[in-house]
Amino acid sequence: EFQDSLELYKEASSVFERYDLKNEVSRSQLKLAQALTRLRRFERAEKLAEESRNLRKGDPAGESAALSMLVLTALQQNELAEAATRATSAVELADQSKSSPDSAQARVRARIALGQVKLAERDFKQAAETLSEAAGLARESNGSSATRRLELEAVIYLAEAFHSVDTRAGRIELTRIGELLNHIEDAWLGDEYNRVSAKYEEQIVFT
Repeated sequence: EFQDSLELYKEASSVFERYDLKNEVSRSQLKLAQALTRLRRFERAEKLAEESRNLRKGDPAGESAALSMLVLTALQQNELAEAATRATSAVELADQSKSSPDSAQARVRARIALGQVKLAERDFKQAAETLSEAAGLARESNGSSATRRLELEAVIYLAEAFHSVDTRAGRIELTRIGELLNHIEDAWLGDEYNRVSAKYEEQIVFT
């Protein structure tokens, strides 16, 4: 229900602005940008992500999170070169950040973004390596609900990458996704799982 979320995030941002909570404004803007991206309103999403990045200048984890969002807007508009540049910068910044829940999530999120770029470039082997690293980092972190969602996202795209390089490994990841979805309610990621799973089913039918 992305449309319904827009007003809620706008209201949240205005409350945080009133109390000059810049980090929270930045996080809320990224959530709003994510919803707008799902609604294919890329120009506004990109502007919000840039604003979020400016609010977190000097905070590598915050800047990396904003760049990861900008990777998605670029990918959705078929701007592969721009997406690749942003993804590389997102990983570099995330790896510079000090140890904290924010930095752990930024490292995972940046690698998911880079993995999605590699998928778009059809470099499936590199995509699998990057997304496997993202999933591993997520599993090793504090186990918050946000990190578990990131792990689920990483494993979904890892299964997609494996479809082109190692279907047996991909099927193992599909089983893991099913287990994660038993504990995480996320309609968007559920749809992405169904999309990737359908690729494997089509392969069985074709065979």
